[in-house]
Parts: sequence; structure tokens; C-alpha cells
Amino acid sequence: MQSFLPLKAALLPLCFDPALDDEPAGFAAYRVFYQLDTIDRNGKTQHRIGTITSSEYRLVAQYWLPEKAHATVLIVHGYYDHIGLYRHVIRFFLEQGYAVLGFDLPGHGLSSGARAVIHDFDEYGHAIHDAADVGRDFPGRAAVGIGAQAHLAGQVAAVDLVRAGS
Repeated sequence: MQSFLPLKAALLPLCFDPALDDEPAGFAAYRVFYQLDTIDRNGKTQHRIGTITSSEYRLVAQYWLPEKAHATVLIVHGYYDHIGLYRHVIRFFLEQGYAVLGFDLPGHGLSSGARAVIHDFDEYGHAIHDAADVGRDFPGRAAVGIGAQAHLAGQVAAVDLVRAGS
């Protein structure tokens, strides 16, 4: 199994500007391993990785910015998953003209936290809320809104968040 611990250690906070967010060492190998390098068929989509903060967690986020996007979709994975496994979903939304933001929930993928351990389900909701806030700051996309596609645990947390009025 490939280890991406050096990549995790090299990640910096995201600026959500491809000119400022560089590609850390190990990112190319990560993209190849999860076949994320096959998503952009026209070679015009910017793909970057870095971190965002949610409570005490350091969440690893990735974004895909096509040349022109009419909105942003936030992808929330399920329990025991991580965003690297969602290449088909990411490709679908890019082909529909959306920018895509995905992140690893606390304790999943490259994000901090004990592996697949959650002390309070609201922690997932807070992570989704914080990622959605960041997604609204995509360059030139703040006015068009943000939608979400969620799976399993991510879906339940997203529904709880909406029901709570956040």
C-alpha cells in the first residue's frame, strides 16, 4: 500500500487561487494512484490540494476549477471513504460545468483525527459547514452559490446541518 504521509506533512492552507496554491511533493503520485489525473480530459482544469481548518481538525481539501464554472459543488464522502475515491463523481460535475470542492472528513483520508472515530456526529456537520464556507470563496464564484453531493455518513451530516439551519 502506498503511503502518503509525506504528502500529508507537506500540505499548506489553501488560498483557493491556483496561482498561489502550489503542488506539494507527492501530489502527482497521489493523483496517479487514485486516477485523479484522468479526470481532466481537456487539460484546462486546475486541481490543487491543501488544508482548511475546522475546530481542532486540519481537513485536507482538494478543488478542481475549470476555465468557466457556473456554480460550485461540494462533495462529502461517506464513512471509511475519502475524496480520492470519487473521481467519477468529480468528472461528472466538471463535465456539467461546475467547479468542485471535496475534502476528507475528520479521521478520514489525509485529514487529522483518529481513524474513523467521531466523538460527536456534529463534528462532521461543522466540517461540512466550514468547507462550504470556504467553497463560497472560490475566485469569481461567490455569487453563484454552492450545492452539495454527499454519500452515507456525509449525507446524514449534511441533512442534520440543513435541519439545524446552518
